Amino acid sequence: ESYEDDKKLVKRISEAVLDLEKSYPNQHVLLVTHSHAIKALYVYIDPDKYSFLDVIQNGDIRYFSIENHSIKVLK
Repeated sequence: ESYEDDKKLVKRISEAVLDLEKSYPNQHVLLVTHSHAIKALYVYIDPDKYSFLDVIQNGDIRYFSIENHSIKVLK
């Protein structure tokens, strides 16, 4: 088994989240994951604004919108 670098993680997580739009169209979805996966979404959305060094506290709740094969940060 090989190491998954940040670039591969961003690709894997973003593809999985975008697949949620296909599987659950026009629905709200609760996704529970660890902070590095959430950071991968942020980096996918805007790598100039976000990084893996950003702090996400345990138990933080983050909101995203997925529409037309596009992920956006809501809050």
